[in-house]
Amino acid sequence: MFSLLAKTNERQWEAIEQSVLLQELHRRFGCSLSHIAARIGRDKSFVKRRLDLVEALPENILKAVISGTLSTWSASRVMAPLARANIKDAQKLMAHLENEPLSTRELAHFYEHYQKSNRSVRDRMLENPFLFIKVQNERIQSEQAKEIHDGPEGKWFKDIKMVYAVLGRLLKTVSHVHYPKSDPFKKQTLKAWVNKVENQAAKLKKEIEP
Repeated sequence: MFSLLAKTNERQWEAIEQSVLLQELHRRFGCSLSHIAARIGRDKSFVKRRLDLVEALPENILKAVISGTLSTWSASRVMAPLARANIKDAQKLMAHLENEPLSTRELAHFYEHYQKSNRSVRDRMLENPFLFIKVQNERIQSEQAKEIHDGPEGKWFKDIKMVYAVLGRLLKTVSHVHYPKSDPFKKQTLKAWVNKVENQAAKLKKEIEP
């Protein structure tokens, strides 16, 4: 069975076929994921993602993978982890994808945003994933257009405002790391970094002086 799954084998296996064979090795024969990966010339994460296709996905999503409606990458990298976390959300998303498919990049972007969002935002996203991606793409295009319009000067001023804001946060919290009984080594490290920042600021000031 290991030889059938090895990368050197001439037989081009479908992802689901691989998943079933790997599940057999793991469940029935008790082989660890690391052992399987080493024997077939893959890494452990590959084996885990293949197992997720048959162990984490509900039946309707698995059928979408088999029919080609959903790519293996999208199934293992997005739908499987989503199904483990919230199977209802995964099924709701799949229902939309059957009518209005998203590209692999768009689906990955959707899931990335989903992970960072609260329940209310997630519910709105799942009401119309296609519309969410459309709005996001328009926002990105608008930001890119603004960057082109502002040119390098706009980016420079944006960066220096960010530096100023970061320094402000550091100033507010410096007492958390520098106090009378704080570790001497940490005090020295802090002073060393402040000196580096000061030197960079001095160089910058020199560049813009007449």
